[in-house]
Amino acid sequence: ADDSTSQFPTLQTVGVSPRCAAVILLLTGAFGQTAAGVLSPKLFSLLHLGTSIGDKFEANWEYSKPLFTKNKLQTTLEAVSKGSEAMVFTELSLGRPALQGMQTICSSVDSAEEGSLAGTMIDGVHGTAKVRSSGSAALAQSWKWVSEQVGS
Repeated sequence: ADDSTSQFPTLQTVGVSPRCAAVILLLTGAFGQTAAGVLSPKLFSLLHLGTSIGDKFEANWEYSKPLFTKNKLQTTLEAVSKGSEAMVFTELSLGRPALQGMQTICSSVDSAEEGSLAGTMIDGVHGTAKVRSSGSAALAQSWKWVSEQVGS
């Protein structure tokens, strides 16, 4: 019998947890370029990703921005970051370069130990994502807490 499914390539996917969605929103500038510029290097260092993955992700993200906008991925990531369930994205929705960057970042974010400085910072970023729609006072309070945790 002919197995017609073998004609189609397997799509790569990434499961994005609420915590990882919040970090990706930070990295893509959704919380503002100042927050991304100040916190992203510290977070990459704490997650042992180094600046090269940050630069690579940024370059890949620039390439994928049209998909991000066209497919309303920012809105989707915001919803995921405020919820309690992970969401699976495919390379069709993101493009392979951005998906591979997300896989690397989400793997590190999701394996950060609870109570570690990286885990605490991620929790702060996630908390910021949750209160982001609550107004600037809540957002400022959340960023103040994150800044205190990382000593900036």
